[in-house]
Amino acid sequence: MIMNDSINPRVLIMIPYLSRDYLPFQISSQALCLSRICTELKQNRIMFEILNPNENSISKYSKAASLIIRLTDIISKNEKIAIDYLNGARDDSYLEGVLQKIAFNLPSLGATENIFYIQPCFKDNLYTYLCILKEIKKKYHNNIICCGTYFSIERVKKLRQYSFIDYIIDGNLFNSISRVLRGLGPRRNKSTTKINARIIMGRQETQDLNNEPMPNSLLLFRRPKIVPIDYATGCPFNCFFCDYKHFVPTFQLKNTSTLMKEIRFYRNKGIKYFWFHAAAINFREEYLRELCNVFIKNNFNCKWSAPLIPSRLEKSIFNLMHKAGCLHLRIGIESPDGDILDGFNKGVTLESIEETLRNSFYATIKKTLTLMVGLPMEKKTENIRKKRFIQRNMKYIDSITIYPFELRRGTAGLKIAHKLGLKVRKNTHNDNRYLEFDEVNGSKWEEFCERQQFLLHDLEAFLENNGIPHLLPEEYFIKLLRQHPRRIYEH
Repeated sequence: MIMNDSINPRVLIMIPYLSRDYLPFQISSQALCLSRICTELKQNRIMFEILNPNENSISKYSKAASLIIRLTDIISKNEKIAIDYLNGARDDSYLEGVLQKIAFNLPSLGATENIFYIQPCFKDNLYTYLCILKEIKKKYHNNIICCGTYFSIERVKKLRQYSFIDYIIDGNLFNSISRVLRGLGPRRNKSTTKINARIIMGRQETQDLNNEPMPNSLLLFRRPKIVPIDYATGCPFNCFFCDYKHFVPTFQLKNTSTLMKEIRFYRNKGIKYFWFHAAAINFREEYLRELCNVFIKNNFNCKWSAPLIPSRLEKSIFNLMHKAGCLHLRIGIESPDGDILDGFNKGVTLESIEETLRNSFYATIKKTLTLMVGLPMEKKTENIRKKRFIQRNMKYIDSITIYPFELRRGTAGLKIAHKLGLKVRKNTHNDNRYLEFDEVNGSKWEEFCERQQFLLHDLEAFLENNGIPHLLPEEYFIKLLRQHPRRIYEH
């Protein structure tokens, strides 16, 4: 499918129906990415519209939105209905009837060939939107269907099997969508976009972060209560397990003056809660101090959450952060084992982690810690060390997020996998971002997965028995704001 070069395309951005997960989605990196896309579409004078079934919309898409909610409920109860429909294995007249009504109630589409769809795919809504896109392609076959996967999280291989999808964006959706559009036509500039068998490989270019247009969340959401803010791009560290540097190789910090313009813009719109996106807010301690002092000087009177590296920071800086409005920190510790921390290239020690927990506690800043389980060569008894760490610091911990170790493409870990005693297999994983491996002197891949699941469930049960919330950082931050004297929203 090739776009007509003579026609300026229109874009329909379809936001999944997320029910109770909608507030966490509003501050997710996906939402920030879509806000950036909306901003760039507007700047490039490309027409776009939003279909958001999560908001009580009175737009021309309100009928389609209500049908999408109904469809999501149907598929969430029986995912096989959607899979059979997509594979043509079974006709479901009721499902097809709902899909036909959805397509019929998208009145701006018509039969033109210059419509471009962006579909951010999420686990719980993937099949719902794939079914909708298939029906749209049947009704308006000349339109171009495009699915975004955001760092391949939603399994490019799964999307490639569906012929009704014309293009799949695999990689960094922070790329300007206008550049992606230019890359689709036969005479368009392909310098920033690689197209290979329907796959568009996106990767962020080196740009001046301070001269880019501000990603405006108000273009995406009608009345957001919390807004994500991007204050840095890339990361100066090269952690063993992280592939962020592979997708965003250049590290830049946004000037505090530029950042304050964004905060002031949203504060003038009545928004007072912010979720800072980046690998860490304390890349440079002097930058963090300057940022806090500017917050205090401008009297923004807002609350915010940010990620933090548990390096040795003075106690005074946590008090300064609290005074500047910091309500919550996301602290990645990954492991309480000093040898593992050294092997991860984390640049922190167990002593600095525990000192960070104490200092932030006494500054009355809440925290969500991240712990990694199921590392290579890790035995089933390894959780004992983690449990002792948690019990020792129980007073200072507010919530914990647990996630399994994954060997990813583009990471430092992959480069030294042989030194760690890992033999990487030919990839058969559903997502080509992740790699399977065998332990040379240990378990096969299947045994490793079984051991990892045991460790994961064992630690989850420990947290539950000790009354420690096992929540994602976004979920815990929203829980805090709901408990705040000024409630963030009313139903």
